[in-house]
Amino acid sequence: MQVSDDVDSERALAWRNGRLAFDERPLRDVARELERWYDIDIALGDSALANTPLTASFTNQSADQALAIVAGALGARVARNGRTVRFTTNSP
Repeated sequence: MQVSDDVDSERALAWRNGRLAFDERPLRDVARELERWYDIDIALGDSALANTPLTASFTNQSADQALAIVAGALGARVARNGRTVRFTTNSP
């Protein structure tokens, strides 16, 4: 077994305290956790967006608030139709 000192245990266990926290995680990984947390389905517009790293934490935000924060941080657009959410790049 290998032990790493690089792990931020507070961030890793944040969900136990009702908080989601991400540190330079690719959007595709963040999306999977947001899907579970908010009971939504997220589609990502392209692989470049899926690979974009995100650092953010959420406490008591609604799904729409969290999605808007993610979109703003990544310079992306978000569209929601019921449970279905789609992130796309802001390129013309």
